[in-house]
Amino acid sequence: MTDRELDTVTAVLYMSPGSTLSLLPLVLAREHEEMVILLEGGRQTLIYALLVIVPGFLAFVLLIIEVKLVQETSSLTLAVLGNLKSVTTILFAILVFRESATLLQWCGVMVGTAGMLCYSYFKKGKNAIQDCDAGFAKVPQASEPKHEVMPHAQSDEIRGKMSKLSSKDMPCPLFLACMR
Repeated sequence: MTDRELDTVTAVLYMSPGSTLSLLPLVLAREHEEMVILLEGGRQTLIYALLVIVPGFLAFVLLIIEVKLVQETSSLTLAVLGNLKSVTTILFAILVFRESATLLQWCGVMVGTAGMLCYSYFKKGKNAIQDCDAGFAKVPQASEPKHEVMPHAQSDEIRGKMSKLSSKDMPCPLFLACMR
């Protein structure tokens, strides 16, 4: 193996045999009666194969998406989206399969959803402020062609002046996000 980075599919390719071999003894011990039916052949073999292949393919796709998500964002974002998947599964069970839910369970779903929304809101706000600071931080000097970083106090002063303007005076919507 070289020092180059592995792409997502190659990483999953290297992980899959190990995970399959580690689960195989557990499957054989737990599902030995079903394995006898599987080896007999016939219609049950086809049904069993579909019951294994379809969820296996979906798990493979989910694993690739998770690896790409961590590469592009952070592990915290993956954890938040994992909780979103859990909340979606709970709501699906309640709405489609008519599972009953107590008031406490509904409160838990609402707290989980509110936490995810807060994370998204504050992450979006943090990115907008960073974009805003990046726009204010570099001011061209008349005598120098290079950009110099503006002191933080001047950046705060400009932000204070901009917050006094009405939204119709602002030249672009990015300023609205920066003024939160």
